[in-house]
Amino acid sequence: MTIRYLGQAAIGRHLGVTRHLVGTWRNRYRDSPTPFPEPDVWIGDGEDDDKAIPGWLPERMNEVRAWKASLPGQGSGGGRPRKDA
Repeated sequence: MTIRYLGQAAIGRHLGVTRHLVGTWRNRYRDSPTPFPEPDVWIGDGEDDDKAIPGWLPERMNEVRAWKASLPGQGSGGGRPRKDA
């Protein structure tokens, strides 16, 4: 029996974002209190291998969607103060 996994591109399609953004989230939130859900499988030599490909079981998409919903909205965190005109 073949087990199907979702790669970053498939997760991106489900969420309406790019594969690249999924990878950015994985890296950006790696050491945060709410890290991106860990993959179920690594294709390659493991997560330390630069060329290893992560995969998630399709049934974990609800977990991934819940993680995305927990992100702060655009513009949170302040950013540069506005210049008074």
